[in-house]
Formats: sequence, C-alpha cells, structure tokens
Amino acid sequence: MFKGVQVKKYKNNRKLYAIELSKYINQSELADLFLEGRGIIVRTHDTNEDITVMTLVSALASVGYFDGQIKDKNLANIQQNLTDRGYIINGNK
Repeated sequence: MFKGVQVKKYKNNRKLYAIELSKYINQSELADLFLEGRGIIVRTHDTNEDITVMTLVSALASVGYFDGQIKDKNLANIQQNLTDRGYIINGNK
C-alpha cells in the first residue's frame, strides 16, 4: 500500500489537489513534500494517467531545486519514488 501523498492534477485549471492532505497545493509545496522524502504519485483527474515524473521535474525546476548542492538528493528521491512505483527493480529499468 502506498504511504505517500497522492495528488490529482486538474487539466482545466492546472490545480494540484493532495488527497491525503485534503487541500490544494502549489508547485512549491509539491517540491517541498518531495524534498522532505515523502512519496508522491501525481495522476490526472480526468484520465487517471500517471504524470508523476513530469510534474515533479516541473515543480522542482520552477522553484530552483536543481542547483549543485542538492542535486544528488533530488536524484536519489526520484530513483526511490520510481523504485517504490515498480519502474526500477534492483537498480535496473
């Protein structure tokens, strides 16, 4: 069972709704949740398509989190998130 934060992205207004937090969040808050080590899954509201990677990269880039100091932490969190979702098994795609 997934223990992180599930987020629904609405196409018409591009809002992000964090289900477990019961509130709308912005890209900065999404990036902060990720950097805290929380697992995140982002899906479109209308089609339920998984758009986690695209949304996280956009959120992190928009708030400047791809600087040299925390690049390794970001990559480790991305790898862990993908592993948790079954995209990476034992370090392999």
